[in-house]
Amino acid sequence: MKKENLFYQKIRAFAGKFNPFYVLIVFLLPLFFINIHEFTDWGDDFALYLHQAKNIAEGISPQKTGLIYNPDNPIMISNVSVCFSLLLVPVYLIFGLNFKAFSLLITFFLFLAAIVIFYFLKHYIPVWLAVMMVLLLVYHRWTLDFKQYILSDIPFVVLFFAILYSYVRISKKSILTACIYGLLVAFMLNVRSVGIVFILGLLCETAFLFIKHFKSKLNAKEAFSQLVFTVVLIVVALGTSFIIKKIAFPEPQEGGYISYFKQHNLYEIFLTNINQYFNWFRWFFTFKKIALVVQYSIFYIFLVFVMTGMIKKLKQNFNIIDYCFFIFLAIILIYPANPGFRYLFPLMPFFFLYFYFGSVYFSKLINSQWVKISYFLPVIMLLLSYPGLLWHIETKDYPVGTEQKSVREVFNFISSNTPDNSVIVFRKPRALSLYTGRYGLANNGKEKNTERLDYLYKKFKVSYLLQNNVELADTALILYLDKYPDKCEPVFSNDKFSLYQLKQ
Repeated sequence: MKKENLFYQKIRAFAGKFNPFYVLIVFLLPLFFINIHEFTDWGDDFALYLHQAKNIAEGISPQKTGLIYNPDNPIMISNVSVCFSLLLVPVYLIFGLNFKAFSLLITFFLFLAAIVIFYFLKHYIPVWLAVMMVLLLVYHRWTLDFKQYILSDIPFVVLFFAILYSYVRISKKSILTACIYGLLVAFMLNVRSVGIVFILGLLCETAFLFIKHFKSKLNAKEAFSQLVFTVVLIVVALGTSFIIKKIAFPEPQEGGYISYFKQHNLYEIFLTNINQYFNWFRWFFTFKKIALVVQYSIFYIFLVFVMTGMIKKLKQNFNIIDYCFFIFLAIILIYPANPGFRYLFPLMPFFFLYFYFGSVYFSKLINSQWVKISYFLPVIMLLLSYPGLLWHIETKDYPVGTEQKSVREVFNFISSNTPDNSVIVFRKPRALSLYTGRYGLANNGKEKNTERLDYLYKKFKVSYLLQNNVELADTALILYLDKYPDKCEPVFSNDKFSLYQLKQ
């Protein structure tokens, strides 16, 4: 036992020579050299954010993004809350539509996210373990792939964990502090609306504390102070958010989340999402060139530790951290979108936190003095992540999207040979509108009624149909072209695209 203690003391003495924060910064710097290129994929969300940023920079309403709202496809909306687009404006003013510059900006936000998550974790766990967990998250092959897309998720993580960490640290909850937090939360809500998680978590914590302490004369003042702080924060946050969305940058009433939810059976979505997100969580622990038995062993050990730590944490100190985690989890489980890592990314720091609490419990079970179980698994996972990291450094497999020669050809043709007020049906209408300045309309891909399509095309005065059967096959458009060949006159084609002029 003395040898074990001596060994552990030597490890601590060696680690004590280095400042964990500076070590983390050094290890984060390579992020700026991985997956930085001038390409992006056909996500189409990126085009919406960029179009809004472009409009703001040029003094145009950010809502004029050229998308024609299709009631049969309500999720394809013409604009979103502008705060993420505002973050893109300085880069657009300097570099224009340069994806390399925007890729560096998103990488900078990932750099900030890593620092904020580090401080959040080290508030609860050993500092060097926090360093390893942050590196494990940001250098995971999914994160490295994800950071090349111009999406609001990573900047949202920066804001969410900065607000959450600073909130759990504050000692005096004054009205002024509540107002400042309210403004920050309002900005976060207009980056991603899922930021409502913080407000709901704060409400839950305040209600619990108020019920628990109000009957006690000693704690009544504390309960009342918490209630006032919460009310002021929420009023300022929602009020400011209302001003941004309805007055400063008013959004059209058409489309959005409510109409999208109405198109889906929430019970079926819930069952599907549970299965899908469990698989995504499991796949997070898969590694290139590593035997499946090793991968599954790591995953199930991690899962047992997480579940154990979660139970221990909830029994000992259920607070806003836990409320936010469970509310966030509930939201993504009922949200009818294609499940993916982008929605799990903000939850991973919580899983790491629960993992640590579970490891502490098991360390006590085996009466360990220096063997720190909590360090063992992250170290192994970091080592196993190396092949995936190496692949991202060496790969030239860029995403297929708007930078292709065939795309530039068809967009240039549209810009030069079609009227400015043309309405064009295309599966990625927001990207089309950004690059051509024309109006875009997107079909509901599941539509099989060609008469309904013909009615919509007449209603919205559609001028052209753009089809890409190689990457972006639109089954509804294919059916329409087959049903009404006499109405569709080919005017341009290349190896991937066919543009038809529609005769009404």
